Amino acid sequence: MDAEGPGGAVREFLSTLSQGPLSSPARLAIMLILLLRGQATFSEIREVLGLTPGNLGAHLDRLEREGYIKRFRCLRGLRYVTCYRPTAKGAESVGRVLRSASELWQRLERPDGAK
Repeated sequence: MDAEGPGGAVREFLSTLSQGPLSSPARLAIMLILLLRGQATFSEIREVLGLTPGNLGAHLDRLEREGYIKRFRCLRGLRYVTCYRPTAKGAESVGRVLRSASELWQRLERPDGAK
């Protein structure tokens, strides 16, 4: 077992998750949707997550202010709608959270601390 023991992996994961805009499950979910799809409209995100328009709008505003997403106009059918896409900064932050979760999961799979 490493010097920090099993609690070190848990503390590392919680520290990574609790920092910045991704501390909210809704914002993390928004980022995952955008990273998986490449881009999405407000309505598409709302449909997947089931958030109210006001709640979703507040989360999207925070992610945009922090530089995690970019808002732009895109053509859907015959009309322009508001779309969102992840930025490199946002993708990097989600990657840190997922790597930390993966490391924690690996520790849980070998509770005896074997490497």
